Amino acid sequence: MARVQLFFLGTPQIEVDGTAVATDRRKAVALLAYLAVTGTSHSRETLAALFWPEADQTRAFAYLRRTLWEINQMLGEGWLEAERSSVALRWPAEMWLDVREFTRLTAIGAGLDDLATAVFLYRDDFLAGFTLRDAPDFDEWQYYEVDHLRHALAQALAQLVTGLAQVGEWETAVAHARRWLALDALHELAHRQLMELYAHMGNKAAALRQYETCARILADELDAIPEAATTALYDRIRRGDFSPAAKESVHVEIPLPPVSPPPAMRHNLPAATTPFIGRAPELAEVTRMLLDPALRLLSLVGPGGSGKTRLALQAAAQLSAAPPLIFADGVYFVPLAALNSPENIIPAIAKALRLSFFKEGELPRQQLFDYLRSRSLLLLLDNYEHLLANGSGAAQVSELLTVAPQVKIMTTSRVRLGLQAEHLYMVQGMRVPDWQTAVSWQTTSQPLTDLITPYSSVQLFVAAAQRAQPAFTLTPATLLPVVRICRLLDGMPLALELAAAWLSLLTLAEIETEIRQNLDFLATEMHDVPERQRSIRAVFNYSWTLLTEAEKEVLPQLTIFQGGFTREAAQHVAGTSLPILMALMHKSLIRREENGRFTMHELLRQYAAERLHDDPELWVRARDRHSHFYMDMLLREGRRMQSTAQRAGFDVVELEIENMRAAWLWAMVQQQYEMVLPTLNPLLYFYLVRATLTELGDLLAMVLEDLETAVPTPPPVPQQPDAAHLLYARLLALQSWVVSSNYTALQPVTFSTKALEIIDSWGIAAQIGLPLTLAAVIYAYRVDGAEGLEMGWRSLAYLRQQGDRWAVALAINMLGACLHSLGERHGVKELLHEGVAISREIGDYLVLAYNLTTLAWVLTDERAFQQALQIDQECQALFEEVGDRAGAANNLWSLASVYDVSGEYALAVQHYQRSHRLYLELGRRPEVANCLGWESQMWQRLGEYEKALVLRQQALALYQEMGDDNGEAWSYFEVGELCRLLDRPEAESFYEQAFAAFTRLQMDHGLTFYYRVRGRARLAAGDVVGARADLEQSMALSHDNSEDYWNRAYTLCELAHVALTEKDYETAASYFHDALQLADRWASLGIILVILAGMAHMWAYQKKYVQAAEMAALVLHHRAVWDETRPLARLPLATAQAHMDEAAFATAVSRGQALDLTQVVRDLLAA
Repeated sequence: MARVQLFFLGTPQIEVDGTAVATDRRKAVALLAYLAVTGTSHSRETLAALFWPEADQTRAFAYLRRTLWEINQMLGEGWLEAERSSVALRWPAEMWLDVREFTRLTAIGAGLDDLATAVFLYRDDFLAGFTLRDAPDFDEWQYYEVDHLRHALAQALAQLVTGLAQVGEWETAVAHARRWLALDALHELAHRQLMELYAHMGNKAAALRQYETCARILADELDAIPEAATTALYDRIRRGDFSPAAKESVHVEIPLPPVSPPPAMRHNLPAATTPFIGRAPELAEVTRMLLDPALRLLSLVGPGGSGKTRLALQAAAQLSAAPPLIFADGVYFVPLAALNSPENIIPAIAKALRLSFFKEGELPRQQLFDYLRSRSLLLLLDNYEHLLANGSGAAQVSELLTVAPQVKIMTTSRVRLGLQAEHLYMVQGMRVPDWQTAVSWQTTSQPLTDLITPYSSVQLFVAAAQRAQPAFTLTPATLLPVVRICRLLDGMPLALELAAAWLSLLTLAEIETEIRQNLDFLATEMHDVPERQRSIRAVFNYSWTLLTEAEKEVLPQLTIFQGGFTREAAQHVAGTSLPILMALMHKSLIRREENGRFTMHELLRQYAAERLHDDPELWVRARDRHSHFYMDMLLREGRRMQSTAQRAGFDVVELEIENMRAAWLWAMVQQQYEMVLPTLNPLLYFYLVRATLTELGDLLAMVLEDLETAVPTPPPVPQQPDAAHLLYARLLALQSWVVSSNYTALQPVTFSTKALEIIDSWGIAAQIGLPLTLAAVIYAYRVDGAEGLEMGWRSLAYLRQQGDRWAVALAINMLGACLHSLGERHGVKELLHEGVAISREIGDYLVLAYNLTTLAWVLTDERAFQQALQIDQECQALFEEVGDRAGAANNLWSLASVYDVSGEYALAVQHYQRSHRLYLELGRRPEVANCLGWESQMWQRLGEYEKALVLRQQALALYQEMGDDNGEAWSYFEVGELCRLLDRPEAESFYEQAFAAFTRLQMDHGLTFYYRVRGRARLAAGDVVGARADLEQSMALSHDNSEDYWNRAYTLCELAHVALTEKDYETAASYFHDALQLADRWASLGIILVILAGMAHMWAYQKKYVQAAEMAALVLHHRAVWDETRPLARLPLATAQAHMDEAAFATAVSRGQALDLTQVVRDLLAA
């Protein structure tokens, strides 16, 4: 069974078999800490309520199951006892917890050794810096644990101080007394202990200063004076007649050890000129390894500039301040960089130990070994790599370990020593936030200083930046540029410091640009920096000299790879062998990740790429081999993506997409169009599922212009295009669909029109495949519905003839969605059922889910809400099974939409929130903003206008940050609506900003909303003529498709109210009828109820009080009624009540509440 060590005294750290487990799952860490520290079984109900207090029980239990799974992923199976109703942590011998060990060591009767070890274990407060903002009861429990453990630490320090003083270990006692006092500066007993210790040591001045410090703190904090005992001690010390009084009780009698401890630890460690930043997990791991009795040799191995020396020095410094029994004879730093021969290692160690070779006739080496033979100490041998060439450098370390059994050695090196006794700790770049995480910080209110705590690279850059530019601070504006630089430099400490130093002259954007363009930019002239580390080029030049000729041939070719590579890929592309890969890894030039892939630091890749470009023929050959290898892989995995093994296929492509992009672009540059053509569908499918279409659009844009130049004329032979012409037509068609997500852009219209014209004029429609369907759909949406749909049907027929069932199934979904959106309902369900059947047959669950989702839309329009929900829930399971997180997020949005149109607004809120969270994790900011807007709309429906306004303002801010003019324009409008509902004067300003944006962007759809709202406002102000003009303008700008049904229905309803004002009941009834007809096609119950409330008004005007009461009662009683509709329905109800006797009114209301909405609409439309 693996050994698990839990470190919760300080920043949480979890280790399995000595390897730190990285996780960003705060709930998993918190739950593990709670189970470990409490040490007992807990009911699932208790844990769910503790960690997810705001969730209902079903969701809380689901979150608990997920978190328990995450703990199993961290630790491995077998550590949890997860019963049906309870959960506990198993405690075999392989499980170790620092809190439990600390408690054991500080138990009553503990000796000095145990107490010293205990306070050493106490790195910081329990779960330092950790909190769960959404679990207040857990935070309260953590608070009490912190308080309890701090109290235990104070007791242990007090006992340790007393015990050490009794055996005359004054300096060590002072160090512990100061730590004791740091826990509570107002604790006078600790002050008196320090005063006594200084007096015993003969340091009268320090003792008196301690009293003055005590008096000042008490006066500042409590406006008090020291106790009489403290003042009396001060007087005795001042007069010089100090004799120790009886020791004050510290609660526990300290048993003395049988022998005196050794003297305080000695060291020669250089003082740090800058603070040690971050790297807490690495530091804890190195320290833990050094404390392992079985470990004698620890090598910190990593590339130049990775911070090996600084990490080693910090670990050594911590150990030098640890209990003296660890390394009784000290910790010593031995710099080796200046040495030019392994023969100089022995003198360098002797110099660090201040050992003089005085025995004539005896070799210095033997004298050193004799000195070390009985010593217990740690040697830090720094910069060892250049002393390993002939093996004698490693042999000296091996011999030293043999003759000095109590000596431990820590080395820093770019190359491992290759000894059996060697334990490796690979030092890589400092931790860098992934891009999605950094983007998500833009929408959180948590302080940035808290968010960057786990990411040492950002902390180091900020600290270095502030040395160069004291006014620099991390803000939302500077955060992403800083993260980009940290990611570009792969967290390399030296590179981060060199880059940050330029802030006195350049902006962050300019620094990033210079790094990308010029490796020599990262340099310094500072005299206290070693010469070989004054530039990144110097670092890499030195590493290059350590390579063999074979390694020098392979390493540059490995720079062809983007985002890492496998052993097989390296062998195929670079012609390398396993021994060479191993050698490059041992020399810290490449690293092997946990998933088996190899990666190279980006700056080293840039350096080695320069070497490759020095041999243009080798560069071209390597690019060709790379392109063929990954294009073949894309086709192979593309077939798997369309089958029951699709998740595995998508996973492989996701790992290799950067290599595949590079291979694809190289094939285009080399005009290998035959090789490119069959890759279009796999590329499209991958970007649709695991990336974004924007990224695919950027890729296509990179090649379309050059390709257009290559095919300026139609194909030489009509209807028989060569590969270049065929590829151009397909890419143009594909691009029209890829760019269609931007509603305001003209590119979809331009691309689809141009693509269809070229395809038609060249007579090659039958050869375009799926891209033709996509272009036809966009043409139908944006240019001409009938013509686009006709081409869509033709393209589907071509695909059926060609027998590409996967393309047929996907084309059916695209065409079905288009037919539905354009209001063409006939035969759509049958078409989608065909797509569902084909998808099931070929085993493509994603295309199956797409067709089912579209089918759910159709069923929603038919008000078959339960069927639609069941289908969407099936789709959710499919998306999650295949690992399509974007599809899962989109489907949650679809579920929310069904709940919205069916009037279940609270459930819609929950699903929009889940979709929002998932999109946030994926870094999909446009979708995050969209979810915020729709969640706001649901709160508006529920009458929570303040809450809705906050969300809508968040969406507006996000759209502005992204530069999304479309989203910004709509947000202005919706903020104006909410300000109107809250009766705030700024509503008018937001409406006008929306109008200006809609006009500038030529957004007719937005203008229809604006004119409707302005018309309603004018009607309310008594301006009937102006109201009618605005409402008619809204109708004139709208289109007869499903996108405008909702607003057209609403506008017709408002025109009916204009007619009612003029007592033109016939016209009003006609408008209401037309509005109801449109709303019924849209199937949104909320807008139908708005219309029915208006009809109740009409009947009240006409003195048809029974009908008015029944209809108003139906509206007010229905679950889907909007909060803002309620006053509209209450008015005719009150009018009817005033004109009807009590019994008749009650009967009418009761009858209205019992009405079936669907039947009412059907009857009204038939009348």
